Amino acid sequence: MAGQSNFPLSYQGNIFTTQPPVNSSAVLWDGQLVSSTTATTTITGNGGVAYLWTAGNSAIFTISGINYTVATGVVVTTTGFNSSVTATVTANFPAPTLWSYSTTLPSSTLWTNIAGGFNGAFTALPGASSSAIAAYSINNGINWSLATLPSTGYWGALAFGTQGAQGIFAAAAGWYGSGSITTSGAYSINNGATWYPSTMASGASWNSIAFGNNTFVAVGGWPGRACNITYNGYEWINGTALPASTYWSGIGFGNYNNGITNTPYFIAVSWADVQTAITSNGGLTWTAGGSLPATQYWTSVTFGNTSANIGTWVAVAGGSNSNTGAYSTNNGATWTSMTLPLTNYWWSVSFGNGYFMTLAGGQNGSANNYSAYSANGYTWTQGSITTNAIWTGTAFANNNFVGVGYNSTSSATNITPLPLPIAFGIYEGPAAIY
Repeated sequence: MAGQSNFPLSYQGNIFTTQPPVNSSAVLWDGQLVSSTTATTTITGNGGVAYLWTAGNSAIFTISGINYTVATGVVVTTTGFNSSVTATVTANFPAPTLWSYSTTLPSSTLWTNIAGGFNGAFTALPGASSSAIAAYSINNGINWSLATLPSTGYWGALAFGTQGAQGIFAAAAGWYGSGSITTSGAYSINNGATWYPSTMASGASWNSIAFGNNTFVAVGGWPGRACNITYNGYEWINGTALPASTYWSGIGFGNYNNGITNTPYFIAVSWADVQTAITSNGGLTWTAGGSLPATQYWTSVTFGNTSANIGTWVAVAGGSNSNTGAYSTNNGATWTSMTLPLTNYWWSVSFGNGYFMTLAGGQNGSANNYSAYSANGYTWTQGSITTNAIWTGTAFANNNFVGVGYNSTSSATNITPLPLPIAFGIYEGPAAIY
């Protein structure tokens, strides 16, 4: 977008006449976030500082890898820069304190897994019971329909990914408690409405799939070093065995991109163990990661780039009645203990709109309405859900978190109103003179 001296432009009928700061020398970038929640461009500094400003709603600016949170109508000064750098403006979302909708799944079964796709599509699978049913939603989990999987199994692994412009849900059978070793897989290319069979490259109790960098990676237990890879969601090949023979229960993908470095990682966590495993080439080779802070039944791990622009991994333990989780800020090399708001079974964790989110599975099989969220991965706040359930799965897509409940028809949606529109500007300060 071209800069202009009179900033910002009007939006949605409102005309703003605020001028750039009095000592600014040029407009580096101005614009509006109207329907998109982020924008990126390249700007060039003069060696001096730059001034940041927003109207309508607050935003987070990332300039040369440094984050600045800018409240509406407040000018924030950056550090100086004298080269071409990447600048990103992102909407600053409110905390996801309350889940907005209680919704009903089409069947009462042991729902454990959920994944989100394009344009409000979510799919849920019952990993804790031998079944051939699935559920799908095309409106952010508000309404659900029943689908049929190609075979009966403990469908314990599910992820959404893409091949070009095509969205794909990929699934594999097996689950922590089933003990089944299988090659059963499935995939859907129409938002989970229709499922087709696929065949895993080797037999395992497949527990988790993650997608990133154009690759699906699946891990499992029984046997305890299993890894399969696919680039299209249905043609699976063997990856390299994981570095330890343990029960690999969860995997996540993270791509820390601060405008300077861009490194994709998959990290796996283990059940009833402290082992982690790391791959930076999509499962072709693995190395042992740092030890988790306690021997627990770790079930889920996810990555988020926090508002402080720190790439952070978070792991939770759904098989343990505990308030201990873990986080890492160095791509799994070391892990630090963190405390969740309640002692509970925290089965699943996801990240979106600047927040980590986990749901409570209930103590001793009892339903509850607890959630927890964090902006940094180690300081957590208790939230609430509008209905009670044994919450076992959560996923984020399309600016919404959606959760599903075990042994019930319960699902819930946390719909965050988009903090848009945002008018923003980056102004060049006085030149640095040496």
